[in-house]
Amino acid sequence: MNQRLSTLMAELPGHLDAAIITSGVNRRYYLGLESTAGTLVVTRTDAFLFVDGRYREAAGALESDITILPTEEMGRELPALMARLGVRTAGVESGYVTLSGFEALCARLPGCTLTSDGALQEVILRQRRHKSPEEVALIRKAQHASERAYLNLLDFIRPGRTEKELALELYRLCRQEPDVESAHTDLLLAGPNGSRPHGMAGDRPIRCGEFVTMDFGAVVEGYYADMTRTVAVGEPDDEMRALYQLVLSAKNAATVAIVPGIPCAEVDGAARQVITAGGCGPAFCHGLGHSIGLEGHENPRFREDSRAVVEEGLVMSVEPGVYFPGRLGLRIEDLVYVGPQGVESLNETSTELIVLPAGHSASR
Repeated sequence: MNQRLSTLMAELPGHLDAAIITSGVNRRYYLGLESTAGTLVVTRTDAFLFVDGRYREAAGALESDITILPTEEMGRELPALMARLGVRTAGVESGYVTLSGFEALCARLPGCTLTSDGALQEVILRQRRHKSPEEVALIRKAQHASERAYLNLLDFIRPGRTEKELALELYRLCRQEPDVESAHTDLLLAGPNGSRPHGMAGDRPIRCGEFVTMDFGAVVEGYYADMTRTVAVGEPDDEMRALYQLVLSAKNAATVAIVPGIPCAEVDGAARQVITAGGCGPAFCHGLGHSIGLEGHENPRFREDSRAVVEEGLVMSVEPGVYFPGRLGLRIEDLVYVGPQGVESLNETSTELIVLPAGHSASR
């Protein structure tokens, strides 16, 4: 049995006889299998996977000692399996299963008590929270691919091109990098649109004297990168330069504050204090950052209301920003790894302000 499944088996909550896992992200975590459907059943000693014909060949090639069963027979086989294993109580992923999905499982297992009390969810997310060296290597690879795409995009950014054109080009550049299976590039905004932290790229042309903010990342073997860079197209005014330096100072202050054991709320506060002292406190309208892995946003989070603490093994984003509705906005983001040798940035590109010429070609 692979180490991840063995850990789940060993840490299965005491009141559960089995775990029923239906989410794609957790199937991928425990099996290394990318699939849009399937049901993984895990007891303290065994694992079973129901899959349909689309994934049977890939499932059969898994190195783990897992029994593969056909989804088409799950209506009959699942209750028989639970009865044979003596499973009376099973947990589901409370943060992933839908109400209709939970009700369907209950209907299939009248002789078994299903619970969505969160105990299984807590075990799974605690296990996923601490990234192994192999996971960190994949995130690092995705991050470096994202950075190469970003550097190549700088030559494409110029007045007259739309946000959407830039977002599509950034997606193309990410996808052409080796081993990149996907990318998220739609959070690309310029000028007054930059005041929307999670706005989507539209048809507005880039204009001279504006910020362009790009929040994006490639995906390698399911693991997400996430970075944000803000550049100026044409010479920025004094206010823009001052705001950029304020946000950069906040990011640097928060990064220095990250050590194992510090409350996540204090890390958020380190950045928030800098921005507030600069007179822009209300303009920083979101949390400082989040964990990342097989999902783009995971827990814990750097937020004012977080009760979590920084732990070794986390990969976290640090992404302060300021936003002024109808005028402008900007954000700067790196990923950091809290490793056994200390806190390490997974980014290599500079966070200093880049001013792109307003002419035809941009230099790096």
